[in-house]
Amino acid sequence: MKKIVFLLISILVLVSCTKDFITKEPLGVGSDITWFDTEDQCRMAVNAMYDPLGWQVLYQRTAEVLDMLSDDAEKGGSVININTYKADQSEMYKMALYNADPTNVIANNFWKTHYIIIARTNLMLDRTVSKEDIPAYKQMRAEARFLRAFAYMDLVKMFGAVPLIKGVVNPLEAKKISNFEYGAADAQIAETYKFIISELEAIKGVLPMKQPAENFGMATDAAVCAYLAKAYLYAGDFAKSYSTAKELIATGKSSYGLMAQYQRVFDFDKITTEHTINEIVFAIQYVNGANDSRENEGNIRVIDNHPRVTVNAAGVASENTAIGYGLVIPTKKLVDAFEKDDPRLDMIAKSKETNPNGIADTIYWDGRWQKIGKMANGLNTGNYTMKNFLNQAVYNGQPSGKDYILMRWAEVLLIGAEAAARTGNSADAIAWVNEIRERARNSKCTQKGITMDEWKFSTVAIPAAYNASEGNLITVVKKERQKELFCEHGTRYFDLLRWNKTQDGDGISADEILANIGPDIAGEARMWKPAQKGLFPINIEEIRAHGGSLRQNNGY
Repeated sequence: MKKIVFLLISILVLVSCTKDFITKEPLGVGSDITWFDTEDQCRMAVNAMYDPLGWQVLYQRTAEVLDMLSDDAEKGGSVININTYKADQSEMYKMALYNADPTNVIANNFWKTHYIIIARTNLMLDRTVSKEDIPAYKQMRAEARFLRAFAYMDLVKMFGAVPLIKGVVNPLEAKKISNFEYGAADAQIAETYKFIISELEAIKGVLPMKQPAENFGMATDAAVCAYLAKAYLYAGDFAKSYSTAKELIATGKSSYGLMAQYQRVFDFDKITTEHTINEIVFAIQYVNGANDSRENEGNIRVIDNHPRVTVNAAGVASENTAIGYGLVIPTKKLVDAFEKDDPRLDMIAKSKETNPNGIADTIYWDGRWQKIGKMANGLNTGNYTMKNFLNQAVYNGQPSGKDYILMRWAEVLLIGAEAAARTGNSADAIAWVNEIRERARNSKCTQKGITMDEWKFSTVAIPAAYNASEGNLITVVKKERQKELFCEHGTRYFDLLRWNKTQDGDGISADEILANIGPDIAGEARMWKPAQKGLFPINIEEIRAHGGSLRQNNGY
């Protein structure tokens, strides 16, 4: 049961208010001063902090661009002709080509939505300081601090130097807030990571390791520790990242672990019982079939990522029945990164032109899909990521209740493995990589049933356990991250960016890979600009509103 109901509380919109602005409390309306006096109302406020994560302008749709920015995927979308392809999701397309500008709507939505989360958490934390020793409030405050740290981690990855707002501010103060308060960009970034880490360290052990089923989706101590290990990794403190991940792997293994098969992580049969997927550490909650306008609590990633094909009920090609929008299409380069017998590769559905057997994949799709080929004008890679629609029965349903996984146990293992490899703890790095590879070997689907519980799987030899002949262990971990976490909210893109700094000498970094990525399927140049460091532009209206206190990122 999805306990978290995302209530939009009007009082929380007034995040910039202070007591000085209040002259009289309106009858029948709770003020932001008294709202947090009861645990139930405070819980509503905390639930409202989770809510923006599920908005279309964040992870429900526009964060798809994060995968398009890497070498994992291209935009995809409308393929009537080359002009419709370029026009479809045009702002997304500009970002995918590394051609965004300071008016880009998607980049600005990332900025605004994360700061809405931060403003809501700041208000709640400010108003509940006197209650921080009450057990229920202590836990809710820990959830709020986790969400604020999460939001800042997204912001610093996307924009670099960002304003660090730690409490409630009034409108006049807000206009003076700077993103170089602590010095140059690198100093501001370092201070932001310092704050993220301090927040997560402060709430370690406060929340339960795993929430009960009725509270599934609320933050946990496992999520706190996972993001803490990730923050240390991004900040370059590999020793702390390693020790944090190692501790979590030891203490969390009774509650979490890898699913028996890779496909089960993304099982649509579990759409209302995601709590049974032990690999999920933190996920955005959605409600099945909620609001057909797609503006509320349903997740449209299902139809967004579903192949852009048209068939009728008999499985015959038709111009009238659309099945999916075909966004985030994996590249041939991603497919080629796998050994051909790696079962994880089966999660990239292939058209009959790209499938060696000459037909579309039939293990996962029924006979209707055997007609799938490349789209008009060849504007398609012929590949589709199945992570957001695997085994979905209702192909035409726009909003889905399938939650979107932001952190899973496999990533915890890989964070630990990279940090271990970078600190000389090779035995742990190898052990954690081998856990993931062993699960992959056990994931070859040989027969598809009506539900995944009826599927049959076999074990294959690929990928083999780590062998020293593979070369540098850090490089091995980097390659394993791509294969395990492909097309998952930009993980590959942000990995490439941070590997610019580690200078591992293996050619796997943004400046080495994305600078040579070449034109997209529409023939448009993807012009990587090293001076921008992969950061997004700060919207020009934000800069104007702050009267010069915000500094634009380099290259814009």
